[in-house]
Amino acid sequence: MLLKLVILGNRTYMNCCKRCMALLSCGLYLFASVSFGQDSREKDIVDSIYNLLDTISEPRAKILQLHQQATYLYDFAPFTKVFLDTALGIAEKFKLEDEVAISHLNLMQYHVVNSNLDSADFYYDSAMDLPIVASDPVQRSDFFMVKATILKNQGNVKGALEYFLDALSLLEQPGLLQNLEDSTKRIGIDRSRCILHNNLANLYKDIQDFNAAVEHYDRSFDILMKLQEPAFAGTVLMNKAGLYYDHAIYDTAYQLQMQARELKIEGNASERSIAMSDLNIGSALLGLGKFSQAKKYIDGALKDFIEIENPAGLTNAYVTRGDLNVKTANYQAAIEDCEQGKALATKAGILDLQQKACDCLFHAYKATGEFQKALSNHVQLKLLSDSLRNDANTKYITQLEMQYEFDKEEEKRMVAEKEAQLLQAEKDRRNRRAFFILAILLVISLIVGYLIYQNYQIKKKSESELSEKNDEISKALKEKELLLGEIHHRVKNNLQVISSLLRLQSRYIEDDVALNAISAGQSRVQSMALLHENLYQDDNFTGVNMQKYFDRLINGLFSALNISPDKIQLEKDIAPIELDVDFVVPIGLITNELITNSLKHAFSNQSQGLLKVKLYVEENKLFLEVSDNGKGMSPDFFENRSTSFGHKLIKAFALKLKAELKVINDGGTTVRLITSDYRAN
Repeated sequence: MLLKLVILGNRTYMNCCKRCMALLSCGLYLFASVSFGQDSREKDIVDSIYNLLDTISEPRAKILQLHQQATYLYDFAPFTKVFLDTALGIAEKFKLEDEVAISHLNLMQYHVVNSNLDSADFYYDSAMDLPIVASDPVQRSDFFMVKATILKNQGNVKGALEYFLDALSLLEQPGLLQNLEDSTKRIGIDRSRCILHNNLANLYKDIQDFNAAVEHYDRSFDILMKLQEPAFAGTVLMNKAGLYYDHAIYDTAYQLQMQARELKIEGNASERSIAMSDLNIGSALLGLGKFSQAKKYIDGALKDFIEIENPAGLTNAYVTRGDLNVKTANYQAAIEDCEQGKALATKAGILDLQQKACDCLFHAYKATGEFQKALSNHVQLKLLSDSLRNDANTKYITQLEMQYEFDKEEEKRMVAEKEAQLLQAEKDRRNRRAFFILAILLVISLIVGYLIYQNYQIKKKSESELSEKNDEISKALKEKELLLGEIHHRVKNNLQVISSLLRLQSRYIEDDVALNAISAGQSRVQSMALLHENLYQDDNFTGVNMQKYFDRLINGLFSALNISPDKIQLEKDIAPIELDVDFVVPIGLITNELITNSLKHAFSNQSQGLLKVKLYVEENKLFLEVSDNGKGMSPDFFENRSTSFGHKLIKAFALKLKAELKVINDGGTTVRLITSDYRAN
């Protein structure tokens, strides 16, 4: 029988939604923990956590740490109750109503996991009196979910179903998600819905409603995949696989269990969760009769459960391995495993595993000739079977009926042994025929293997030749990139030489108009030099990083014009984009002209000023804005009044870029360039 599990969440979920963290261990089928006593390891854990709490000052952070330890890390082990009690005390001390509610929810689940159902009911009743639970449908749904689990564990299937459906209706009421702006809370509600659908599926599975169970498993799985929670989705898929196992559809169960394990590994699920998948895969393989493969997975799961000290998983693993040993006629090993599993299951009160252990022991003891022990386990098996069906008359089944059934089984066994002897000769004859067929197959395999080897050698040679050609292409590409870098470097150097020549020439010019023209030309040459410098420095020969380019362009203009930051304050908002080289040349020259114009003319009547430069993309359009709070400029300046070379240059490049040019005069001047004909890398 597959392990019936609750859905467990992951660390990512606890970080994004503390409320749902309390539900990640909630489900229809809960194993009661087997207490081994608080050993030194548990004491060290408790001490380390309280030492950690001493370093945390914020109450909510302390509570979250305590809840994580009790729920996610240690799965409500008995010693974790001290964490939950401390968390509730802190929440009540600081009057944190939401944390008080979560603490009640965790304490409910702790007592459900540890089979203290009366204590779980106490915390449920207390929580119903909390104002935040009464007013919040999401909080109330959480408590209904755990209440349903309590009722199911008490055998009240009808009551459990009613509470589960009430909890689901609270989360699916019209307008709940539409009125919720907090995305974290929306995710938390979706997760709670996943848990509810999974628990409903488990309940329908228990009452043999196959179609309803599949429907709710699929709904839970679909939501989790949309939330990108592979570990959580893997647990739901594992539970669905258990449904197919219970109906003896072992091949589908195996495929689903393997898929579930892959999802858990992808989502970094806990060791316990992956060990559960290994055990269920082993059970499916056992159903398929693949005993050696089944043993590998079951042994691995058993080892993991021992290492992480998980009593529920350990119980199931022992009983499952005992069943495997019976099927492989390893009866003494089966007895050892099932006796251990039976003892643990009895102590924990897990009836279905007690039943499975008794069935295993019945067959093992009968095979070894220990008929009294076999009969004793058969009697217990009958009692447990009736108990699991809620039969009130189980205690009155007579020993004579058990003995009669046992004698019938013995008679069948003796007849079967005689038939086995008669069939042995036929089996030997078939074995000889099978050996002959295997020999032929071996010869065929050798021939096929030789052909495959020849094909591999040919393929290897082709791959080697292809690799050599790829190396040659890569080498040529690197040489081309080096050449492009050298070209950009030399262009930059040549432009720098031109700029230097213009600067030297300006020293011998006394006419102010000519001097300004030389200075403007030098600035324009420098803006193009910066472009080529960015290209070879970034090893990117097709696109220019606009943030870096504009930083150097603007800083160079401030330096060239001797502008002090105390006089003119600069604000930049340059989007982190890369633009095509051919596009950057005109946009850089336009920016150069606009900034130069503002720095020279906008603040002539002011002691201080503000210059803003923005470059951004909005609705697939590129916007360039240069604005100042200076004396202003007429909106139709470029159309009617502009006669300078710089303004003509701006208009010409704007036309080339197919850009719209706007001038806004409102407390200064803003020149805005808008184009959709740009190429970004």
